[in-house]
Amino acid sequence: MVGLTVTETNKVLEDEPKLPFRENTASVKTDSDGSFSDVVTARAQSTSEKVSGTEAREIIRKQIENRTHLVTEQTLTISAPGQGVIATAVYRRTFTNLDEKGNHRSTGGRVVNNFRVSATAVTVSRPKSP
Repeated sequence: MVGLTVTETNKVLEDEPKLPFRENTASVKTDSDGSFSDVVTARAQSTSEKVSGTEAREIIRKQIENRTHLVTEQTLTISAPGQGVIATAVYRRTFTNLDEKGNHRSTGGRVVNNFRVSATAVTVSRPKSP
């Protein structure tokens, strides 16, 4: 649906190693396709400055060569103009570069993506009556 307002909250369920967690506190509106973007990172280095290709490769190399496992529960509160909150959507998402046994997925020194991202089914519910 176009023009809905979506606000997110996140709860960290698992994190290895324990790292600072940031979430987008701003609400977003759904676009002409009824979609919105949500940028998510785990163990990311962000900068507002432009970096060279060499610097970017080094940032990525450091990121993928370190253990990362993050599981969050995200709640999306969805509001419609003039109607207030119309639904809540909840799901869990996992960002990890660990295998099923908890071992780091090694890249053997090569700069390749060793992360796996997964999400559970989304549970959508109507708001509770006052």
